[in-house]
Amino acid sequence: MLPDNELYPYSIPVDREKVVASGALTSLPVRIHRYDHLSDAGALCLTKDWRDTMKDGQDRKSNGSPCVVGNWGSFIWPESEPERLGLLCYLLDAGCFHDDACEEMGIDDAHQEHLDMEAAMDVEDVRTFSSDSRSLKTKQLISAAVLECIKVDREGALRMLEAYRKKWLRIMETYNTEEINNVPEYFLARANNGGMGAYYAMLEFALGIVVTDEEYELMAEPIAHVERCMLLTNDYWSWPRERKQAEFQEAGKVFNIVWFLMKTEGCTEKEAMSKVHAMVHAEEQDWVESKTRFYNQNPNVRPDLVKFLENLHTALAGNDYWSSQCYRHNDWEHIPELPSDDDPKLHELADLGRMLRTESIPAKVLTLGPKSNEDSATISTRKPSVDDSSSSGSQSIRNESSSTEGSATAESNSSISGSSSPTRKDFTEEDIPSQPIALNPASYDSSVLTEPIKYIKSMPSKNLRTQLIDCFQIWLETPDSAMGVIKEVVDNLHQSSLILDDLEDGSQLRRGFPATHIVYGPSQAVNSATYLYVQAVESVHAAARDHPEMMDVFLKHLKHLFHGQSWDLYWTYHRHCPTEEQYLDMVDQKTGAMLQLLVGLMSQQRVQSGKLVNGDVLIRFAQLFGRYFQVRDDYMNLTSIDYARQKGFAEDLDEQKYSYLIVHMYQRHPQARDKFEGIFKAMKQSAMPQVAADTSKKYLLSILEETGSIAATKAMLIQWFDEIMEEIGALETHFGVDNMLLRLLVETLRIS
Repeated sequence: MLPDNELYPYSIPVDREKVVASGALTSLPVRIHRYDHLSDAGALCLTKDWRDTMKDGQDRKSNGSPCVVGNWGSFIWPESEPERLGLLCYLLDAGCFHDDACEEMGIDDAHQEHLDMEAAMDVEDVRTFSSDSRSLKTKQLISAAVLECIKVDREGALRMLEAYRKKWLRIMETYNTEEINNVPEYFLARANNGGMGAYYAMLEFALGIVVTDEEYELMAEPIAHVERCMLLTNDYWSWPRERKQAEFQEAGKVFNIVWFLMKTEGCTEKEAMSKVHAMVHAEEQDWVESKTRFYNQNPNVRPDLVKFLENLHTALAGNDYWSSQCYRHNDWEHIPELPSDDDPKLHELADLGRMLRTESIPAKVLTLGPKSNEDSATISTRKPSVDDSSSSGSQSIRNESSSTEGSATAESNSSISGSSSPTRKDFTEEDIPSQPIALNPASYDSSVLTEPIKYIKSMPSKNLRTQLIDCFQIWLETPDSAMGVIKEVVDNLHQSSLILDDLEDGSQLRRGFPATHIVYGPSQAVNSATYLYVQAVESVHAAARDHPEMMDVFLKHLKHLFHGQSWDLYWTYHRHCPTEEQYLDMVDQKTGAMLQLLVGLMSQQRVQSGKLVNGDVLIRFAQLFGRYFQVRDDYMNLTSIDYARQKGFAEDLDEQKYSYLIVHMYQRHPQARDKFEGIFKAMKQSAMPQVAADTSKKYLLSILEETGSIAATKAMLIQWFDEIMEEIGALETHFGVDNMLLRLLVETLRIS
C-alpha cells in the first residue's frame, strides 16, 4: 500500500460530521480536491461556451457539476493533476447539458441526439452538415476541449475521447427499461447508460496513468461493486427529479432503480427507497472486502493500480455526498450561476492548475478562489422526499454551505518546378454531350461493375478528405445543396486512386484487407476504378449547369493529379531517383491537387454578400498539408507498427518506390544508394522467401537509420507541422472564425 502523501497529494478530507449532517448514505471517508475552484472554472467555462455556441438556452436551466459543498468533479476525481481538473469538468458538464437536453426528448429522438454527440467526438465522422447545424456546433465545442486535453496528455486524451464515444454515447438510450426483467439485467443496462466506461477513462486521464484491458479484467470483481454502488447512489438521489420527469416521458424511458423495484416487486416508493439505501451500504461493504481481497491476491500490484482503486474508494463516497446536496438532483429548477467575461477561457484552464502544481501557490491567491470556510454554515439534511411532488418539482437546498475544507496556435505553388498552372480553353456546354450516357439496369447486372467499388468503400478509413471539407465549411460556408455533391466527387476520385495505386504499385494489402485487384482481378479493378471517375465527372457536370466554373476547376486539378502520378510511376519503373525538389513538386501535383480540388469546388459554390469568394487563401494550407500528409505516409510506412499491420511490413520497400526517405538518402550517400539498388534488384529478380525478404528490408531500414534519413524526415515533418498550425492561425484571423475541427484533425496526424 502506498503512503498517504502518494495516494492523496491533491485532496483533503471532509469532516465526517458534515457528511452525516448532510444525510448522505455513505459510510466511507469523503475527500475533495483541494483546488475545487479549478472544477468550477471548467464548469463556468463550459456554460459560457455552450451559451455562445449552441444558443439553445440550456445554460440557464441545466445544473451541472457546481454545488454548495463542492464541485462534482472535485469529488469523483479528488486526486486529479491540477492542470487536468478544469478540462475534465468542462467535458463533465458538456455531458450534463447534453443529458438534460435528451431528458426532454422521446427515446428515439434522444438516441439520435446521443449519436450526434458521439459523431461530434469522432474525428472520422463524414456526415454533411450545414454551417449552422447543431451537430457542427457541437463538433466545434468538443473539438476545442479535446485539443486542450491533447496538449496536456495526447494519448490519454485520445483514449478518453474514444471511451466517451463508444462506451457511453453510442450505448445511451439503446435500452427500453420496459424490457428489463431483473436487477442484474438492470445493473448491466444502467452501467452502460450511466457511462461508467467513460468515467474510468477520464479517471485514468485525471491521474495521468494507463490501465490496460488485462488489468481491468484482473480488477473486474471490485470494479463491479464500484459500478453498482455509484449507480445506486445516483438513482437514490435523482429519483425525485426523475419521478417528476416521468409524468411527461414516454414509457420505457425512466431509468431508475427505485422505479424498477416498485414495478417488479410491487413495493411502495418508501419501501423501494429504503431498499436502495440498504443496497448502497451492502455494496460499499462488498467493495471494501473485494478490494482487500484483490490486494492480498496481488501483493505486487503496480502503484498506478493502487492509485486507481483508492481514487475509486473516495470517489464512491464523494459522489454520494455531492448527490445529497447538489442542485442537479435536489433543486433542479435552480437558475445556475452564469459566467462573466472575467472567468477563465478554455485555453487558460490547464495553466491555472499548472501554476498551483509547479509554484505551490495557495489557492486563495487566485482570482477564482475556492469557497471559504468562513462562509460555511449548516448543510441541509433533507433527504429526497417520497411525498414531495409539488408542481415545481424542486427541493430546497439552503445556499449556506461552502466547505471545501481549506481548498486553496511562403507563398503557394501547386505546379512542377515553379511553372504556372497548365491553361486550357474555356469549358462550354458544347464540349459536353447533351445527355450523360444512360445505363439500363434491365439489360445486365450492374453488380459486376459496382462490387469492386463497394469493396474498397467498405474498408476502414479515416476519410481525411471529407473531414477537410467539413473543416473548410466553417470558413467557406458552402451552400448545403453543394456539400453532398462535393464530398461524393472527392470520395469517388480518392477511392478510384486507391484501386489504381494498389495495382500500379503491386500492393497486396489495403488497410489490412486484400487489395481490390487481388480480390476482383486487375482488369475488373481498372474498369471499376475508371467508372468512379465517370461518376465524379457526371456529378460535377450536373452541378456545373448553375456554376460552370466548377467543371474548369475539376478538370484543371484532375490533370495535375494524373501528371503527378505519371512521374511517380516513371521514376519507379526506370529506376530514376528524383531530387528532393522534384519529389515535392510531384507531391504538390498528386496529393496537393486533390486538396486544391476540394477547396476550388467549395469556393466556387460559396456566395457571400452577392460575390464569389476567392478560395486562393487556402492554397498555401493545401500545399503544406498535402506535403505533410504524403511524406508522413512515407515515414509511417517504414517506421509504424500499425502501418505494418494494415499494409504489410515496410511495403514501400517491396514496391521499390522512391519515397521521401529514400530520395533524401540517395542524394547524400551514393554508396548506400548502391546497396539499396543491389538489394532491390535481387528482390525483383528472384522469388525470395518471406523470411529472406523481411530480413533484407530490415537491413535497408538500418541503412536509412544509420545515414540519418529517418531522423531528418522526422525533423522536417515536425517543422512542417508547426508551419501548418501557424497557417491555420493566419486563416482563422483572415476569416475571423476559429477552426477547432481543423486543429483537432491536424493534431491527430502529429508525429510523436
